[in-house]
Amino acid sequence: FKMREGLSKKAGELAILAIGELFTVGLNIPIYVITFLSLYIILMEIISICENLKKMGVKIPKFIDNALDDAENKIDGK
Repeated sequence: FKMREGLSKKAGELAILAIGELFTVGLNIPIYVITFLSLYIILMEIISICENLKKMGVKIPKFIDNALDDAENKIDGK
């Protein structure tokens, strides 16, 4: 079940990128819009990978660990 959720999330992200690209080309929107969208999705995936590595017990650099903790605290409102 979790795998299906993850795959649907990835499919949704790809659909958003494809639709964004169509709007960029079709409506002559500046290229930085799709670039921002792409970078946002890439950053979300990098954060997710780092969180999963941390949960598995893999040592990650301290500055990444601190950044993940800071982001989690901001999300939780601490």
